[in-house]
Amino acid sequence: MRSRVATCQQEDRRPRSFRPQPAATTTLRGVRRPRWRLLTTAACLPVIVALARFLSRGVVLDGDQAVFAMQAHDAATGGFPTMGLYSWNGWNHPGPVAFYVYAPFDWLSDGAAWGTLLATGAWSLVTMVLVGWLASRLRGSVGPASGEGRIDSGYRHQTFPDSLVATCLAIQLATWIAVGGVGVIDPWTPNLAASLVVPFLLAAWGMAEGDRGATYAAVILGAIAPQLHVGYSALVGVCGAAALVIGWRHKSPRVEPPSGTNEGQRLSWPTVAKATTVGVVLWLPVIVDVVTSRTGNLSELARYFRSGTPPPAGIGEGLRIMAGEISPVPTWITGPRPQGLFLEARQSSLVWLTGLVLLVGAALIRRRSTPLIIAAFALVTATISCAQLRGFRYHYLVYWRAPIILLAVVAAIGTLIVKHGRSIEAIAGVALVAALVAATWSTGRADQVTRYGDAIGDLAHQLTAQKPTGRVLLELGDGGVVGALPGILHDLQLRGADVGVQPGIEWVVGDRGIDPATADEVWFVTDNGWSFSLLTQDGRGTVIASRSPYDATSEQRVRVLQRDLAGQLRAVGRPDAIRALDSELVALALGDIAGLDAAEIGELADLNARLGGSGKRLGVVKFSPDVLPDVWWPLNAL
Repeated sequence: MRSRVATCQQEDRRPRSFRPQPAATTTLRGVRRPRWRLLTTAACLPVIVALARFLSRGVVLDGDQAVFAMQAHDAATGGFPTMGLYSWNGWNHPGPVAFYVYAPFDWLSDGAAWGTLLATGAWSLVTMVLVGWLASRLRGSVGPASGEGRIDSGYRHQTFPDSLVATCLAIQLATWIAVGGVGVIDPWTPNLAASLVVPFLLAAWGMAEGDRGATYAAVILGAIAPQLHVGYSALVGVCGAAALVIGWRHKSPRVEPPSGTNEGQRLSWPTVAKATTVGVVLWLPVIVDVVTSRTGNLSELARYFRSGTPPPAGIGEGLRIMAGEISPVPTWITGPRPQGLFLEARQSSLVWLTGLVLLVGAALIRRRSTPLIIAAFALVTATISCAQLRGFRYHYLVYWRAPIILLAVVAAIGTLIVKHGRSIEAIAGVALVAALVAATWSTGRADQVTRYGDAIGDLAHQLTAQKPTGRVLLELGDGGVVGALPGILHDLQLRGADVGVQPGIEWVVGDRGIDPATADEVWFVTDNGWSFSLLTQDGRGTVIASRSPYDATSEQRVRVLQRDLAGQLRAVGRPDAIRALDSELVALALGDIAGLDAAEIGELADLNARLGGSGKRLGVVKFSPDVLPDVWWPLNAL
């Protein structure tokens, strides 16, 4: 009986240049090694730079990052969280799997902030390695169509693997630029979820072509991303389903593929079943939450998205938001836009997005390849998801725009110019070098991890001199930038203080509520100026930490002016306008309200011009539990 190899060799009568080649390796000064490892190692430079700069700085986490660190500590110490991070809309994101991923680093650092930064750096390194590894396995997925009207896995033609790896690494670096300079070590769930887009789509591509390793990667990444941020559910579901359908339609090749490649194999359903089992395990805490009805969080999520309040942005707005990522000023070049997406959506021209759609359409007419189809599904899903945005269009809600747009462009252009191998290699090399330089520069110039890290760190440092005499209840004076209270809570817990919050906000910070009747001290925390002024109005309180850009005389005058004007706003029934008291546009904001002192408004406007923005003036005021201040103003509660 002839051997299988002999049979395959006899049946394969194609020209040598059209036969699958062994997995590519390269010789570098006599050392043979897979080239993707060298490219991936170089692409990890921004992560190394960020870790080297910030691990030794004594970073104090604040806001969502502090909440994330506290819940990772719960996972490490047996708290068994069953929900993800909180949302402004009153529910939590679906799952806590990231908290468990961070748990070993929490053990290593005993809950310190540097452990959380190290864990985020490790997360970024792993996602980068996944991008290089998955891209290196996708041999032969660019080339002419293998049959009219068929989805082509690309098995018949050898691609340019090093170019594919370099291009995908460049897109991953561009994603980090789009989320900000220190996104590679910033433990914020939008950053963490955005870093999974490129490896997930590559894994879906590999799964469609029958790669066992890519199938497991796709299911694992697809299980993690929606738990981090519910907005990724549609992307994972649609692109995962598309990959399954494509994989089912692929036919096994007549010739055995070379060892180490995954080209042209039919998707193995036993592999899918095993991978799905792994995915179910990753969702086990959520399943326990649903079965035991601990929180009813998934029901709250479903109720929110079924309701029409607030109304969705609409498809026109969704198109304009997506157009911003292919305009001349995309976030993967300029970085994130903290002011939100309103102006971007209005100013971006739909001509750019129309051009992308035509480009993808032309490429699909030429060849319906796996990567192009998956990129097209991702593009459509992302646009529809943008159309479903509700309320204020925060930039971080659509961090997945940048990699999806870039992958769609690359897949389309790669299909159209596939015969120009040297051109593809040159373009890929330039793209990787440019992205690496830009990401490293963006990371190197960042001066803090979180947006208000220095301010919250200053307060925490001042509070080290305070020695609580017993149990401390942290109350919210106001949460203008939503950073101080979680940051101080996390820092005090690291110092071993007996500290907690009102039970009503446990859905934000985890099981850290205490009965106010058992508190020995009450610390009111505020991270904006006007509420700090109002808290200091009550002479029974003691300022135990504060930060202000003013000298002592100006600080005292600002407090007096803001107290007076706040009282006037309360008297005329306009407490909703109180937030304008920190703005340098306070004269414009309050000018039409009758009953206010115009001279005081003008003087305050002059002083506010020297404030320097949010996070510059804030503080902590201590009260005895039996003499609490009258917090009459509307809180921007957590």
